[in-house]
Amino acid sequence: MAMALKDDAVTSLDFLDLGPNVAVHTMVELFCGVVALLIASLLLIAALHTRKLSSGLFGIAFLAMGVFDLMHAVTNPFTQVSIFVMFHTLSVATGAAFMLAGAVVQLYASYKERSVRAGRDVLISVTVIIIGMTIYFALNAPTHSKPEFDTFSHLMHALAGGVFAVIAVSVFHLYGERMTAFSLVIAAELLLFAVGVTLFRVSSLWDPVWWGWHFVKVVFYLVTLIIIVIRYVGAMKLADSSSRQLLLKNEELAEAHVRLSRLVDDLQIRNWMINKASSSFGLDATLAVVAETLRKYTDFASLELVLYASPDEVGESQNRFGRKRDDWCVSVAPRPEAAQDGGAAVRWLSVHREGNHAWLRFALRAHDDPLGYVAVPIADPAQLSDKWQPLSDIAAEMGQIFSNTLMYEKWNQGCLFRLGLLHVSLILRSTLDHRVVRTMICREGGRLLDSDGVAVLYRTKSSAAFSLEECGSGYRAESEYLLSWLQTDAGARMLEELDRERHGMTWRNGSDLEVTAEGRSLSDENLSCRSAVRLILPLVEENDLTGIVIFFRDDPVEFSAETQQNGYLLIRQFELALENARIYEDLRTANLLLLKAEKRKLTAERLFALGEMAATVAHEIRNPLGAIVNCAAVLRGAVLTQPKAKAALEIIEDESKRLERLATNFLNVGKSPKPIRIEPVRLEAAIEKVCEIMRRHVVNRELAVTISATYRGDGRAVMFDSDGLHEVVLNLVLNAVQAIEMEGEVKVTIRQRASSIFIAVIDSGIGILPAMREQVFEPFVTGRSEGAGVGLAIVRRLIMSWNGAIRIWSAHPSGACFAVRVPLKHDAVLPVEKRSPALTLAS
Repeated sequence: MAMALKDDAVTSLDFLDLGPNVAVHTMVELFCGVVALLIASLLLIAALHTRKLSSGLFGIAFLAMGVFDLMHAVTNPFTQVSIFVMFHTLSVATGAAFMLAGAVVQLYASYKERSVRAGRDVLISVTVIIIGMTIYFALNAPTHSKPEFDTFSHLMHALAGGVFAVIAVSVFHLYGERMTAFSLVIAAELLLFAVGVTLFRVSSLWDPVWWGWHFVKVVFYLVTLIIIVIRYVGAMKLADSSSRQLLLKNEELAEAHVRLSRLVDDLQIRNWMINKASSSFGLDATLAVVAETLRKYTDFASLELVLYASPDEVGESQNRFGRKRDDWCVSVAPRPEAAQDGGAAVRWLSVHREGNHAWLRFALRAHDDPLGYVAVPIADPAQLSDKWQPLSDIAAEMGQIFSNTLMYEKWNQGCLFRLGLLHVSLILRSTLDHRVVRTMICREGGRLLDSDGVAVLYRTKSSAAFSLEECGSGYRAESEYLLSWLQTDAGARMLEELDRERHGMTWRNGSDLEVTAEGRSLSDENLSCRSAVRLILPLVEENDLTGIVIFFRDDPVEFSAETQQNGYLLIRQFELALENARIYEDLRTANLLLLKAEKRKLTAERLFALGEMAATVAHEIRNPLGAIVNCAAVLRGAVLTQPKAKAALEIIEDESKRLERLATNFLNVGKSPKPIRIEPVRLEAAIEKVCEIMRRHVVNRELAVTISATYRGDGRAVMFDSDGLHEVVLNLVLNAVQAIEMEGEVKVTIRQRASSIFIAVIDSGIGILPAMREQVFEPFVTGRSEGAGVGLAIVRRLIMSWNGAIRIWSAHPSGACFAVRVPLKHDAVLPVEKRSPALTLAS
């Protein structure tokens, strides 16, 4: 079979029978070596630029083939046959080995990148068949070869041919995936080279087959060179085109970088504005941040901020936000009707001209709600053409910034009102007096509702007419006129409206009095007042209209709906305080009545017990006492000549009289009063008579007490209860004398006036403890070891029967003062308790 293959090859290649022509062979091999080196240099340069291992391995393959081809070309084929054949064999074997390594690397990279997906099984099958055939041919070397071609050379050429065939199939496989003409040409070329290498098995030195192999080799190198040159020229053109495109892209990138730098600068400015405004509190701080931001784009002297508000809030908002400074001014305007919906598209930035002046206006919006605008004067709007977009972006951010600022201002205003309301509530909780509550309405209500004055018209349940209870300074005449106007039919209708609807009303000069909640109106005729606007709120207690509160404003600033709502909250606090005060007053009155009833009950019980005791005293003491007095009268004549017996008898008579008075006082405390007997009385003589009786008492008791009397008046007689007066003064002076332990003084002062009598008894005794000052007038209460404690009880009952009063001043332990004031009534006959006869001594 090998001989037949050789004969066919020799027959087809007879035209290449050049014989042993060393020169031609040398030229062919030199050409192949130089071309291989050129190809190697191109592939290695490409590998350095692309950093592809497969290109580097292909370059090394051609480098090895070129080097061995040049060495093969310069070797003498006649004298150095073995070396000549060895260089040829090494050229083919090293080229095949490195190309196989490059093909494996390329296929692995393609599989890894998933750029080659189909035909893997076919490629593997064909590769296995080729390798099997190569091994078969390598192990079965031809027997007719010349001795210069040894077995090793045959084996290397067989393996190299198989390797080139495998590489050709791999490249063809890549062609099938990527569909490139270069891959197809290279695959065909490698396959041709594999066939040429295989011809080595059936060739002999210098025969036509041998020269055919060299022809295939030249074609292989030429085609490879042409392909690489074409690819290189294409790559150069692509590189040139890419370079031009890269220059254009670099220019575009530079422009984009400039735009990006501007955008970054604008974004930094906007972020700075947002962060600075977020950490600022109040409208002034926000305006300072906005002004500083806008000055980074345009120069201006001052800016204007116009805020929109509903018509009823314009006045209050102007008072709250309106201000004018050198660098900005703030004003409040009604929200335009065109700004209610906002439109489909928002123009954040616009230019407005007023005569020769131009203004750059920034629209302020937040959540599609127009807030107002910021206006900045500009000289030439055309100079801002390149800054229009960043200024529009800033305008969009400014709307949210001012929205947050206004929300903070509103929140702060609400907190101040709530703090004020809490302060008022705490103060009102500390008082239960109606007058204090009404004073608080005037003092705190005006401050919390930003009004210049407050008036309170009030009426009690027992009265249908209102009265002016409290009024701010300067508004009394206006309040009094309104008070009189309430008596008219129009005023009555207004009160009915307030009582029925419980809504506030606003009243303006020169306009109608209107109910803000319902829109109804009443007349405002003939009222010329200091204030321009008034807010009238009802005061309700127990579901009844008991008063109205009027808030005055001198400037024509409407009370907004929010302010009126705050007014309702404030009035509710005052209504609760008035209700608490009324409940407290009712409880206090009920407690006083209960205490008086309890006291009357205790007094009645004591008097009842005293009545029973008085009957016992009258029976048990008076009967034996009468016998003692009679016996003393019998013995009086028998002891006239016996001094000691006479003295003892006088003591018996004095003590008997003291016991008689004691029993009489008990009976007087327990008995019911009887009508007072009024008769002419000279006060000076009556007081002096009592003092003289007490002086004798002091002398008989050997006490170191001085008693003096002072009278001030015209000396005329008055119609009075002479017996009761005698008993009151006698008990007071006796009580004062008994309060002096060692030595002291008692002063009695009486002052007579046309309508009253004033009596004061002053002593230098031990005084009265504070805890005892209210109890000393109770029956049977005394601070001494002697006495029954009924004298001062009789004194108070007599003074109360005269509609008088008695008070005590005492600086314990340095004396006391009993002061009595009694009105004079000449015609009245008043009931009084039963009195005992005038006594000179009392316990």
